[in-house]
Parts: sequence; C-alpha cells; structure tokens
Amino acid sequence: MATEAKGVLVPFNGSNYSTWKLQCQMAVMREGQWSIVNESEAPPDDGADEAVITIYQARQDKALATIVLSIDPSLLYLLGQLHSLLILCRKLHML
Repeated sequence: MATEAKGVLVPFNGSNYSTWKLQCQMAVMREGQWSIVNESEAPPDDGADEAVITIYQARQDKALATIVLSIDPSLLYLLGQLHSLLILCRKLHML
C-alpha cells in the first residue's frame, strides 16, 4: 500500500531553501492563499467593508502560519517578532 504524502513538508533548515521554497509555495497554494503571498491580490481598501477586511486578514494569517510552521524551530529566533507576511518573506529570502 502506498503512503500518502499529503501535508508532508520538509522544514526549512538553513540549507534547503530552494526545495523548501517550492514545497512551501505548493502548501500555501493548496490552501488558496498564494495570491496574498505573491501580492497579486491587493489588500482591501481602508474604506472597505469590515467583513471583507476580516476575511483578508484571516487568509493572511493562515498563510503566515503555514510558512512559519514549516521552518525548523531552531531557526525561528532569526525571524524575530512577525506582524507581516511581507516582512517574513523578505527575512527568509535573506537567510
């Protein structure tokens, strides 16, 4: 019997960025959050309906969690306090 690999993501460990980046992108795409990460989906305007803003923020938080949870815990200190998905992506690119 074949084992199902769904949900298996090799954590970023500092030396596997290229592989991790592709796997992480696929995980975020599977959750329907990739357009937020790659910024092809603009955030709602300041005057947008509260429900629209809340949904967008929840999707952004979900993408952020997916990415952070796919990083080896021994490296999390390098990221510091994260309040923005964009800041996380920039920091990871610099590692």
